[in-house]
Amino acid sequence: MASISKRTIKSGDTRYDVRLRVDGGVLTRTFRRRAGAERWARQQESRKDLGDFVDVRAGVVPLADYSERWLPARDLRPRTRELYRHLLDKLIAPAFGTTPINRITTEAVRVWHGQVTRQVSALQAAKAYRLLRVMLNTAAADRLIAHSPCCISGAGTERSPERPLAEPADVLRLADAIEPRFRALVLLAAVGGLRVGELLGLQRRHLDFGEAAVRVEQQAIELEDGTRIVTGPKTEAGRRTVAIPTNIMETLEQHVDRFTAESADAWVFVGERGGPLHRATLQLAWTDARRATAMTHITLHDLRHTGATLVAWTGASTRELMARLGHSTPRAALRYQHAAQHRDREIADRLGELFETSEP
Repeated sequence: MASISKRTIKSGDTRYDVRLRVDGGVLTRTFRRRAGAERWARQQESRKDLGDFVDVRAGVVPLADYSERWLPARDLRPRTRELYRHLLDKLIAPAFGTTPINRITTEAVRVWHGQVTRQVSALQAAKAYRLLRVMLNTAAADRLIAHSPCCISGAGTERSPERPLAEPADVLRLADAIEPRFRALVLLAAVGGLRVGELLGLQRRHLDFGEAAVRVEQQAIELEDGTRIVTGPKTEAGRRTVAIPTNIMETLEQHVDRFTAESADAWVFVGERGGPLHRATLQLAWTDARRATAMTHITLHDLRHTGATLVAWTGASTRELMARLGHSTPRAALRYQHAAQHRDREIADRLGELFETSEP
């Protein structure tokens, strides 16, 4: 049971001290009025009875200090850990780093999210909000705080802008404009829908010229300090075999004969001196090709987006799209199918215009 004692401080004012025994220790809190002390004591006794007690002393840790305990304890991929560190340092810590986690309010989170959305892209703001939410959800689960203040509807939803669709003719123009050793990469990205990391992680042993297919078993990622890491695909669903059109596979075979070493573990796409291809080197070549073709709005990732949309355009089912692209959920596949339906509507409208101008 909680006990309440009355005392007088130097100024002559009255204070009420609440003492509560919890887990073999004693929790104390001081109030100006007895009614406040009694109300708090009842709340804590009720939480004890429900097994939902929160030790307010545990929640006085500043968010920056809490994050230094929270982040190392997560099982994260290197790039994800690097992203979380960036979001913490650049977007979250400046606002809440010195604030005790039990003093972060929903109103403060709402104001912060609005400021961050104006400071960076909506996509980055959503990522930062989700990170803050998962951290404080962990604190609530560990009973360091009563509940997470991150309860703003839609704040963590990513709303990526619609990316442009490169027509097959555009892809061919870009492939012809880029350095010869990257031509097959551009074509494979567009027809196979591989992620950039998956392309950089391809080795000769992953190519099956007899079956005209590519096995995606790993990806090569680079950290901010330039460290190159070869790891498994983004998700288990990313481990897949992708059928490739025979004419594109013939181009890939010609590329291997010209640029790839003969060993099974040789990298398919390499740098100028034959070593592993770095993303920065590829990006420079891609930038030159975009300028040469006046298609500066097309990114490397848009090639994957283009390939996925074209596959959806052929009538592929949601499961077939998921399998081909390595998606673990149907959300992205449904988005590509919607884009394909929109494209079909454009075709129908053009046909209508033709018939409208024709004489009966």
